[in-house]
Amino acid sequence: MLPNVKIQHYTDTFEELKSGLKWKVSDKKILMAIASTYVMNNKKLNPEKLLQLADEIKSRAGLFSSMKSYSRFTTAAVLDVHFENPLEQIPTLFQLYDEFKKAKFKSGVFTYIAASILLTNNDNKTKSGKLIENTKEIYEGMKSEHMFLTGASDYRIRFQKAHSFKGGMNGILFVIDEHAFLLL
Repeated sequence: MLPNVKIQHYTDTFEELKSGLKWKVSDKKILMAIASTYVMNNKKLNPEKLLQLADEIKSRAGLFSSMKSYSRFTTAAVLDVHFENPLEQIPTLFQLYDEFKKAKFKSGVFTYIAASILLTNNDNKTKSGKLIENTKEIYEGMKSEHMFLTGASDYRIRFQKAHSFKGGMNGILFVIDEHAFLLL
């Protein structure tokens, strides 16, 4: 897709979201993130389907869950662009979230993001439990080295490292540590 076409697609999608979700999502940054999700994946927005997914996520979420807030819309968009039948993936999303929780990850939106990444990127060659275990090991290793710099917002990054790295945990901790040093 040409850049001008992508920009127009983004603008059209954003405007459609703005008018369709104006009473549900007041933060324009959330609408921009959703529009970007559709444009980056070359998918056309179906506002009714997005609302149906978001409502289903909300209905399955616990009373104080972060999925009762705006994050359910971005999660619904991610599911919509990655799956033919995204509604069928919602129970799996919550199951993966529960697996992260059993591994002692904190409740919250970052754990849902990690579960979404696992759901959309798992090639079924690796068991989710092993990836979650590797993610926890990487997270704990980083936390022990950089206690004040490592928090729940790092879950999604640590999962991506655990998913993509083929070496041992010591090697990945060294690689992450080198990147952290470069960022400082």
